[in-house]
Amino acid sequence: MEEFDIRSAARKKAEDNSKYNDMKQHADKLIQGFQKLNDSHAKRAIWELFQNAIDLSDKAQIIIEQKSDSLVFKHNGKPFDDNTLNCLIKQVSSKSAESNDDEIGQYGTGFITTHSFGRKILLSGSLKNDNSFISLNGFEIDRTAKTSPDLILDLVKQQNAVFDLIENGAYLKDCTPFTEF
Repeated sequence: MEEFDIRSAARKKAEDNSKYNDMKQHADKLIQGFQKLNDSHAKRAIWELFQNAIDLSDKAQIIIEQKSDSLVFKHNGKPFDDNTLNCLIKQVSSKSAESNDDEIGQYGTGFITTHSFGRKILLSGSLKNDNSFISLNGFEIDRTAKTSPDLILDLVKQQNAVFDLIENGAYLKDCTPFTEF
C-alpha cells in the first residue's frame, strides 16, 4: 500500500471518529434529557411549542388537535430550513453568535420536553431551500433508541434524510401555510 493510501485511510478514520464523537454528545444530551422527563414536562412542552410558534410569526395562528393516538400541533410561522431542521434533530440551538434574533431555540432544550408526549414526532410542512420550498411530509424524528450508540445511528439517519430531501425532495409551488408536529 502506498503512503498516500495509508494517509488517506488514516484521515478517513480520524474524520469518522470525530463525527462519531460529535454525534455522541448530541445523543448523550438527549438521553439525559429524556431521563429527567416527568408528567409536569407536558405542560412546559405546550408552552415551548407556543413560544416557538409566536417567535416564528408576526401574527401566530396555532391549532392543536387531540386525536386518539396523537397530539397535533400546527403553526403558521416560518418553515424549517436545513439548518433549523438539523438543529432540531441534534437538539441544539439554531441561534449562533452571528445569527439574528429571529432564529428560534436559544438554549436548544425546550423541544426535548415535547418528548413527554412520545418519542416519535412527525413533521410536515415546508423545508425552505434558498427561494424555493421542498415538501416536508411526515418527516420522522425518532427518539425511541435507549442507548447512545443506537441513538447516534438514528441521528445520522435523520440528518441524512434532510440531505436526501434537499437533493431529491419534491418542490412545492408555495410554502405550506402550516408547520405540523
